[in-house]
Amino acid sequence: MEDEFIKATLEWYEYVRQDHYKDHDCHWYLNRVEKFSYGDKSQTTEYWEMVHNGYIGNEVYFSGDTREEVLKQTIDYIREYIKENPYENNIR
Repeated sequence: MEDEFIKATLEWYEYVRQDHYKDHDCHWYLNRVEKFSYGDKSQTTEYWEMVHNGYIGNEVYFSGDTREEVLKQTIDYIREYIKENPYENNIR
């Protein structure tokens, strides 16, 4: 799944650089989150999240129980966004 994610982010880079490349348009942040609540260990939760804040595609946030789930959501988002928002000069 990670190789497919890397491939999708390269597609994203090729897409965003057609307009006005801004550095943070090409950064995706995958975080493993442990949330501790109410001083009670039984209230602790763990999840994964993907965060992207760019000029193109705006702010993106996905979360899920597994790393693979969040990577898959992000891959699908990237490819769907590119498909629904084509530039005149399409990606090669």
